[in-house]
Amino acid sequence: MTKGEQEMRLYYNSEKKKDREVLGYAQSLKKIVVNERDISKSNLTERQLKELADTIGEPVEEMMDRNDSLYMDKIANGSFTEEDLLMLMSQNPSLIDTPIAVVTDFAYPVASPFELIPKDLSIEGVKSRRANVFESSN
Repeated sequence: MTKGEQEMRLYYNSEKKKDREVLGYAQSLKKIVVNERDISKSNLTERQLKELADTIGEPVEEMMDRNDSLYMDKIANGSFTEEDLLMLMSQNPSLIDTPIAVVTDFAYPVASPFELIPKDLSIEGVKSRRANVFESSN
């Protein structure tokens, strides 16, 4: 890494279109070094999943992809312990709601590639006189 660059760890599933789009966008960001982990090829352990959930600040069950067919067929109406869910997610990476970005000690699920834009990034066009009045007032 060079001075001014920030490191991002990106957990994604290459079998999901949205995840591939987010990865591509992340790789295009300047000053961001992306360390990617394709969970469809390299499963996360139960411990890694728990640590990731803790870093996100959400219960393990919130990391589940509720649109996944396995979730809808077997898990949605069942009663599972956290340990059960961790085991299922470790063995079935499609159950994990990805992508997940980790920057320093902050982690969050990425719903859109645009969420990867750093919060402190200023867009010069918006700050210039060419911007709409309501946009340039910030």
